[in-house]
Amino acid sequence: MRFVVPNVLSCLLIVATCSPAAAAEVPARDPAADAAGAAPAESSAAAAGATIVAEELTLTNGRRLIGNYDRERGVLVLLNEKTGKRQGEMRVKLEDVASTKPMEITPQATQPHGANGSWLTDYAKARTVATATKRPILIDFTGSDWCGWCVKLDAEVFAKKEFKEWAKDRVVLLKIDFPRRTPLPAAVQAANDQLAQKFGVTGYPTVHVIDAASETSLRKWGYQEGGPQKWVEQMVTGVPALKGLAWVKNAD
Repeated sequence: MRFVVPNVLSCLLIVATCSPAAAAEVPARDPAADAAGAAPAESSAAAAGATIVAEELTLTNGRRLIGNYDRERGVLVLLNEKTGKRQGEMRVKLEDVASTKPMEITPQATQPHGANGSWLTDYAKARTVATATKRPILIDFTGSDWCGWCVKLDAEVFAKKEFKEWAKDRVVLLKIDFPRRTPLPAAVQAANDQLAQKFGVTGYPTVHVIDAASETSLRKWGYQEGGPQKWVEQMVTGVPALKGLAWVKNAD
């Protein structure tokens, strides 16, 4: 039995425009091979983050494909160029291949939670992530449900897409909250009080950028109007230790 895969599958990982006339045929799987334990859809190498050996095929019509090519069967196992994950199979005749070259795919490691622009609430966890990623910790001491300036800082800076893009590759974000309307668990409240005392916090919002290893504050900051870029630029100006946090506008 043979299955005809819709044209869209043949367009996977194609840099040039895909011809709508092309159709990919995938031979039926061998039931005996399946029973014996065929290879899973994703290789263990991809899951483990190891380097994956693949081929880059350029077809006579200009298409560029990435995967593992079985020349005897005329079948290409398509792989995602960034992750190495299997994307399916398509039939490619040898006479339609203009050139091939070997390549290696190194799956991009998934960043730990807290190193991707998301806010943590546990200081110990933030230090662990910051140490692993060699980044400073940006701590926002806030009164989220009663402090007007805290609400403004969150709305005008922290909630903005531009700030999130800036933060995700530069700092570990930690929010230490002191709400009044929603009491915190006793253990969390005690930990937050202790951290505020450690860094001499007496008002809100107070922002500290700290070195995770030494637990020393590199910069004390607060609310400043003007949006994310101005806030970041003023925070890092004149602080050599924060040179690596300089604002770089992302291209749209």
